[in-house]
Amino acid sequence: MAAPIHKKALNFISQETSPLIGQCEAIAVVEHYIQRIAAGYFDRDQAPGIFLFSGSPGVGKVSMTKIIARVFDCPLYRFAMSSQLNSPKLIPFGDSQKQLSLEKNPYSVILLPEIEKAQKNANELFSELFEQGPLIDTWGNEIFAKRSIVIMTTNLCARIIQQQQRGSINDKVRAFSILYFSQGFVDRLHAIVVFYPLDSTSILEIAEKYLEKMAMDIEKSKQIKITWDDRVIPLLVNQHIGKTMSARVVQKNVREGFYKALVTRFPDGELEKGSCIQLYEEREGVIGITKPLQALKDALETENYSSCFPTAKL
Repeated sequence: MAAPIHKKALNFISQETSPLIGQCEAIAVVEHYIQRIAAGYFDRDQAPGIFLFSGSPGVGKVSMTKIIARVFDCPLYRFAMSSQLNSPKLIPFGDSQKQLSLEKNPYSVILLPEIEKAQKNANELFSELFEQGPLIDTWGNEIFAKRSIVIMTTNLCARIIQQQQRGSINDKVRAFSILYFSQGFVDRLHAIVVFYPLDSTSILEIAEKYLEKMAMDIEKSKQIKITWDDRVIPLLVNQHIGKTMSARVVQKNVREGFYKALVTRFPDGELEKGSCIQLYEEREGVIGITKPLQALKDALETENYSSCFPTAKL
């Protein structure tokens, strides 16, 4: 890999992995290999990195793959698992201009999602992809695995990971992977990276970051300022705390809870540009929305100052 990205790789944790919440162990493993590859410490006769990302759906496996491609500023390809092995095709992710720059940047990241779908052909798949010549993308470009970081994902060990304590699971995941795939398959990997289920703290943090993103988007598109008190985030996800959840489900709950409160308070969408609204706990388990400036105006007229901000302690 090119030398200029070495500094970016050294800042992998602090600058690139902030979207990955609750996956410190996975980040640490990947960071080690990213820095090693960036420094040029890898065997030129094989792919710089071949990894199996193992864990439940929605815990950051694909997000980590995208981050790696961003660190190396190279194209990201997804292998179509339904392709015939004698003619594998790669489907580009993202920016088409980046795909067109392959002649200038011959490196790439290749994603093989849910590799267990190819379980019966795993060894043959490796032979085709990593040992016998170039892959062809949908535009006819040749992609050489020896210049690529190859990342496979699997949900196979999700239940095993959920049932074990952190730090005691790696050997069990490796043993199960050997049993399901083969010893040769696992021996070709640089590392099996375990992604753990989201704990309660991670769920709340993901919910807060997503609500912040929604608020920023609405402020940018509609010039409407949205704030909330500390009780709103737990209200959006509390019913799911302690259960196995993916980041996608957390975000869905935040989105649905917020829009439900919004349409209940403003069913006709009568919010004007420049409005400021606040989310609060209207009653137990129910999120309400108030317009602080309007509440203040009404309070001045009625001398009912406690209605200005329902969450204020007067």
